[in-house]
Amino acid sequence: MRCSGPSASDCCNFYNNSVCVEQCPSPFVSNSDSICVCPEGMTGENCEDYVDCGSLTDPVNGAVTVTNTTFNSTATYSCNDGYSLVGDTTITCLASGLWSGDEPTCRAVDCGQLEKPANGDLDLSTTTFNSTATYSCNDGYSLVGDTTITCLASASWSGGEPTCCLSNCISAIGQMQFLEH
Repeated sequence: MRCSGPSASDCCNFYNNSVCVEQCPSPFVSNSDSICVCPEGMTGENCEDYVDCGSLTDPVNGAVTVTNTTFNSTATYSCNDGYSLVGDTTITCLASGLWSGDEPTCRAVDCGQLEKPANGDLDLSTTTFNSTATYSCNDGYSLVGDTTITCLASASWSGGEPTCCLSNCISAIGQMQFLEH
């Protein structure tokens, strides 16, 4: 059985190093008719257009930098301060018209758990960027240090963890500091 298609002269004498291949699948026999196959990354009737992977959107709490969306172009992702990239930093436009891999996301940095002070309490709901921890002490105890600390972009807590000291030790500490100066 013979098959037919556009002749080689209809497409293969055009642009961008297009290649002619047999159109007939086995067991059919070609009658020398061919189809035009564009080189990788090219498309269009005459292989005149680059494959386009389409636009990308900025991840939440981040940005994507793209100079072009056509074949072999790259997109580079970054995150705002206090967020870290989960996934590939760079993706590439493939000949298939798809971007390589999945678009990455930006996740808030985690400063880690804090300990409740002896003879006190800690109010902390999350440990991620911009979260706050508030300390308090039991009756008869006074807080030495900051009442509230914050999770910073560097994934560390602002200031040190405070302690709870018997109320009469606070005045003794104050007197010792006065004597030192």
